[in-house]
Amino acid sequence: MAEVDQLYREVGLRRTRHIWLAYREYKDEPIGAVIAYRGPLGLNFSYIENRCDLLLHPTLPEADVEDVVAALLRASSSAYEDFELDTIPVIAEEIGAPALLQLGAEFVRHYCQGTWLQSGQLRFYRHIDGFYSRLLARAEKHSMQPSLIGQGH
Repeated sequence: MAEVDQLYREVGLRRTRHIWLAYREYKDEPIGAVIAYRGPLGLNFSYIENRCDLLLHPTLPEADVEDVVAALLRASSSAYEDFELDTIPVIAEEIGAPALLQLGAEFVRHYCQGTWLQSGQLRFYRHIDGFYSRLLARAEKHSMQPSLIGQGH
């Protein structure tokens, strides 16, 4: 992430990620985490580049969920002190949703995120590469054609 942030800084922007963990009392066993992503607000109205991922251990007792969620959100709020919006876009699994609502969050929409590696999707990557190669070739062809401009004498 430091390398990505450096690229952003070269054009006057920032891109960071902060992580907080919650542990069971007197144990070295994480029971939850928040990952606060911060970047330029931009035109992506899902605000996904500035999301706060809330992750809870699936065995966390229901009675503890609200306290853990509240503690994690309190910790992560420091990453959003200078955020342009008056809200923190939180993405959570179903286990954390009731606690978020209880704490005053507003449900916006269901979200599904997927990740794949190039080696797992070779045909898709070839398709995208071919698509952009054709666009690039077309752009180069149009920019290299001489323009006829009338010249008066």
